Amino acid sequence: MKKCPFCAEEIQDEAIKCRFCNSFLSAAPEGAAAVAAGSGAPAPVAEKSAVDRLYPRGDAATTAGAVNAPLPSDKKSIYEGSPSWKAFIGYNAIIIFAALLLMVILRAGFENSTTTLGPKTMHVLVPIALAVAFSFGVMFYRKSIKFRVTQSVIEWERGLLSKRIDVLQLWRVRDVVYKQNLVDRILGIAHVEVVASDATNPDLEIIGMPASRQLFEQLRDSIEIQRQAKNVVGVVS
Repeated sequence: MKKCPFCAEEIQDEAIKCRFCNSFLSAAPEGAAAVAAGSGAPAPVAEKSAVDRLYPRGDAATTAGAVNAPLPSDKKSIYEGSPSWKAFIGYNAIIIFAALLLMVILRAGFENSTTTLGPKTMHVLVPIALAVAFSFGVMFYRKSIKFRVTQSVIEWERGLLSKRIDVLQLWRVRDVVYKQNLVDRILGIAHVEVVASDATNPDLEIIGMPASRQLFEQLRDSIEIQRQAKNVVGVVS
C-alpha cells in the first residue's frame, strides 16, 4: 500500500489513478514539489506513464494535459498484416504426413493394377497433387485473415468467399497476454490474447505476429491511454 500524494489516502502500489480523488498519480502535486525544494532534498521523479512513453513532451507539458489532448488518429497502425506462415506449419506437417501415408496405401492397391500410367506413377502423383491442393487451401485461408491494430481499435478481417470485419475498441480491453510456446520461440512468432468486455468479441487472439516485445508494449500502452481517456477503472497487466 502507498499514500496518494494528492489526498493522502492509502491506495494500491500498482494504482495509476487514485480511487478517492480521481487524480492520476503520474503527475506530482505542486505542494509536494515545494516541500521537497524547501527541505533541500531532491524531488522524487515520477515514473513515466504510457502517454509519456508514446508521446514524449517538454518539461512544461504535464501528463494530465497529455491525457486531455486529442487522441491519436485511427490511421496510425501499431501492427497490420496476416498471420505468419510459421503459425500454420503444423497444418503443413499433417498434410505431408497424410500424403506419405496415402502413397503407401495406393502403392499396395496398385500392385496388381494395369493402368496406362503404371503403378509407380499413380501412387506418387495422386498424393502429391492432393498435398499441393490442401497446402494452397491453407495458404489462402491464412491470407484471408488480417489484423490491424491501431492506437484506438483492433480490426479483425476474415473470410474466403464471404467477408467479415469486427472492430474492438481498446478502452473495452480488460486484459492482454503475450504468449509463446517452445515452437513459437524457435520460429520467432508470438500470439497476443485480448480479453475484452465486448459482447461480440469477448476473447480475441492475434496469431502469428512477429515476436516483438516492443509491439506488445505499444499495444499495452495504447490500451492504458484509451482506458484513462474513458475513465475506466482498472489496470491492464
